[in-house]
Amino acid sequence: MSENDPKKNIGAAISLVDGILDKLLDITTHLDSQTNILVGISSGVFALSLGQLLKIGSEQNLPLVVLAVFSAAAALVGLFAIHPPKAMRKRGQKESLLYQKHIASYASA
Repeated sequence: MSENDPKKNIGAAISLVDGILDKLLDITTHLDSQTNILVGISSGVFALSLGQLLKIGSEQNLPLVVLAVFSAAAALVGLFAIHPPKAMRKRGQKESLLYQKHIASYASA
């Protein structure tokens, strides 16, 4: 058998799981950063378009209204992606074996 066989070498198994966790952490961090950028830009566009709508006054300016509505919706969707409400969270579903807290709950590697 090979020296890196997980059945023979516990260090290889630990290295494999550590690599998977690192990759998952990198992906999660990247997605969080992208979502934060989306929320920031959407909130900024919403604030600017709402400010222009209030400055214009009683005139109906359809492009600014559409821009304000969709940027507000994008900001809300981004916020729900970061922290979903309780109704949208998993309930009663079994967590993946690769879930970091599940791995950390074992007594040994």
